[in-house]
Amino acid sequence: MERILLKGTVSAVMKQDSESPISHTIYFIPSEKNLQGGIDRGKTVTLSGFMSPVLARPGMPLCLTAALNGSVTLLFLKATIDLSAGGNAVLFYLSTGAIANLTVPAAMRIVKRFGRDSLQVLDEHPDKIAEVPGIGPSAKTRVEQN
Repeated sequence: MERILLKGTVSAVMKQDSESPISHTIYFIPSEKNLQGGIDRGKTVTLSGFMSPVLARPGMPLCLTAALNGSVTLLFLKATIDLSAGGNAVLFYLSTGAIANLTVPAAMRIVKRFGRDSLQVLDEHPDKIAEVPGIGPSAKTRVEQN
């Protein structure tokens, strides 16, 4: 089975199997042409497989490792958030629970303040989140502990 790497955005999600919470079919729009699989940039492709419901959300920027499974559907093998996609990708990442107990509104405020540099700030200078309006001492402590 030929493996290919795709970067792009989830455009829609369908549950594949009601008994498995991680089995999905997604519609995905690649952000770049993939010569290996003959997949064009901007042309929607269908992928099926097992993926965390956290990642299987419309608008989610992903890097996918997929295998060709016939001529129409790809089988995804691995999915990660494409953090190089910018501020929205960082917000999606922080909203997944990557930092325990960090709320979505707090993540939004952090990304609004630091933008693409949010993860670097959280990793290298967690004390700087005190500059974010509405982030209290407990959120600052949680970030420093992660």
